[in-house]
Amino acid sequence: WKGAQLALEDKVDRDANQVDGKQVVAVVEFDSPAPVVMHIGTSFISPEQALQNINDEVGSKSFDTVRSEGETTWNQQLNRITVTGGTPDQLKTFYSCLYRAHLFPRMFHEKDAQGKIVHYSAYDGKVHDGVSYTDNGFWDTYRTIWPLFSIIQPDRYGEMVDGFLQGYREGGWMAQWPSPGYRVSMPGTHGDAVIADAVVKGIKGFDINEAYAAMVKHADNPSPQRGAGRNGVANYLKLGYIPGSVSETLDFAYDDFCVSQVAAALGKTEDAARYSKRALNYRNIYDPSVGFMRAKEENGTWRANFNQYEWGGPYVEGGPWQSTWAVQQDPAGMIDLFGGRQKFAAKLDQLMSEPPRYDIGGYGSEIHEITEMAVIKGFGQ
Repeated sequence: WKGAQLALEDKVDRDANQVDGKQVVAVVEFDSPAPVVMHIGTSFISPEQALQNINDEVGSKSFDTVRSEGETTWNQQLNRITVTGGTPDQLKTFYSCLYRAHLFPRMFHEKDAQGKIVHYSAYDGKVHDGVSYTDNGFWDTYRTIWPLFSIIQPDRYGEMVDGFLQGYREGGWMAQWPSPGYRVSMPGTHGDAVIADAVVKGIKGFDINEAYAAMVKHADNPSPQRGAGRNGVANYLKLGYIPGSVSETLDFAYDDFCVSQVAAALGKTEDAARYSKRALNYRNIYDPSVGFMRAKEENGTWRANFNQYEWGGPYVEGGPWQSTWAVQQDPAGMIDLFGGRQKFAAKLDQLMSEPPRYDIGGYGSEIHEITEMAVIKGFGQ
């Protein structure tokens, strides 16, 4: 052991043994060239809780013991899916991806000295009882990770939903993208889909009535809290679409469908019918003259200068070709919009055969989703 130095915002304090603030750095030096084993405890609550955490989780265990226990824990999770056949490289790829699928959301709760589960709230800055989960972008995960979790992690799924509801309990609104509290990122309130999937599949572990109240609140009311609620919901309720935004309109319509499913499960038939009707709002932005979902202005006219290859603007991480299909709640109705099954199938064929042409549009530069589309041979749009 040679010594330690602490720095706060690039200013080194050689005599301090504690610093508070942002951008804190600790540098620890050792004389010995031999491997060094360190136990580091962290907490979102307090230094005392950090010490409690490391004593609970590590204590006097050796490095090899901790590593072995970690391997056992991960193997228990990864063995929920057994794969046969394939090459060793394919198996490595599969289980590496399955491992990464389990990295989020994060547990944000801890166990206090009495063994009680507690958590620091990123919504009100206080410490509360109960579980909390964070770091999940529902816009990206609602149709990928969460359907998977409903199959291989049904015992944890309900607990995670309950953890997300802490935003509603402690901050008044469910977070669009908990990270760790309210974060402004991506459209829609796709936590609705996570809740609805749990309800229709009979997954327990959270208060369904409370979850429904949280969903209805952001479906029907503008939120003063950035990072919560539906941006532009007042216009959506008035016009049946979001002026200038295709992606938000489609996302809101799908989220309304999800609310309707929970309402139906609770026997709220009038609510279910109302939200089911709103789930058809996608029809309001389909322009048959161009064959795509297209942005409308507040006065009801189509946005000028339509370009089927332009990304950004009314579309999020895509353009007309990528975004038009986001009508998971009513594929039969969407087929009718296109003029029937034959015309719809022809449009799908064109989607897959169209060269990966694009205009960067509102993004101003090539984002990674564009790059991924362009480099995959034979992928189409």
